[in-house]
Amino acid sequence: MLTPESSRAARGLLDWTLKDLALKSGVGFTTISAFESGRPSYASTRKRLEAAFEREGIELIQDETRIGAALVTVRRRRAPSPPGALARADLDRETPAKRPPR
Repeated sequence: MLTPESSRAARGLLDWTLKDLALKSGVGFTTISAFESGRPSYASTRKRLEAAFEREGIELIQDETRIGAALVTVRRRRAPSPPGALARADLDRETPAKRPPR
């Protein structure tokens, strides 16, 4: 469940202002400001905010000892090149000159 603290933490991770969150979630600026100040909010409002954060890779955390947000990133592996072809990265890579042994 989204809390005012986790909402502020998630915005901080994304470097979002209240206005950014309002645009991404479709929730009004004043409503978000009131929620983050601790005023009660509708469950549907919190769900819309949660969805906006989750689309950006935010994982909301809440258990017995912690409340907050974490930015979760996944590195995607590049598709392998077709057989016999060199990947562009291989063409751009410079190989250091070999030094003679001492």
